[in-house]
Amino acid sequence: MNTAIYVLLGILIGALFSVIFYFVNRRKGDKITEGLREDYDRLISDAKKEAERIKKEASLEAKDILYKARAEAEKEQRELRRELNQIERRIRNKEENLERKLDQLERRESSISRRERELNQRENEISEKENRLKGLIAEQMKKIEEVAGMTREQARDE
Repeated sequence: MNTAIYVLLGILIGALFSVIFYFVNRRKGDKITEGLREDYDRLISDAKKEAERIKKEASLEAKDILYKARAEAEKEQRELRRELNQIERRIRNKEENLERKLDQLERRESSISRRERELNQRENEISEKENRLKGLIAEQMKKIEEVAGMTREQARDE
């Protein structure tokens, strides 16, 4: 009977070791699973943090690009305004020069018109004086002819 007890005892000890081995391995498996779960969670967390960092970087980069684009647009706008102001100033100067020239031409035209009127008036006065003088000369010739008793043709002939 001893052998049977020993065999039974061996079976019980083997079963006990199997149960212990099962639970130990199960605990190890649970620990491994738990470790894998923690690694997975850590990887997910790190990936989320990295994604958030990349997102922030992209946002900052986009803001920087937008700022640079806005600054460039403002610079171009200032340059265009400066050019426009220069063009307006040149146009204003040309307009002022044209107005001065027009004023000069109008003054010259006015002066020429005034001189023409004066010349026409003098011409008329001279014509009137000439006509008066011709009349006076004719009168004087008649008086001379009357005093001399001969006409001009007769006086020439003699």
